[in-house]
Amino acid sequence: MHCLICLEERPRTVERVFPLDIGGSLTTDRLCVDCNSLLRRTADTALSKLPFVAFERSRFVLRGNSGKVAGRFAVVLE
Repeated sequence: MHCLICLEERPRTVERVFPLDIGGSLTTDRLCVDCNSLLRRTADTALSKLPFVAFERSRFVLRGNSGKVAGRFAVVLE
């Protein structure tokens, strides 16, 4: 399988198209482990830390990978 990001032939892994933190349930298996990890560390983390995203996660009780719900003002008060 060719990874959609690095375009190399590597074993695939399952990636959420939208992070679990924002209610993502759609997945793809077209990424390699390294690119999946890179996306999780950069894009998913940055998106989850946006104040309005944290507020909505709290409002809709969306749990992240840790199982915790973000506090409505946690990101603002950091």
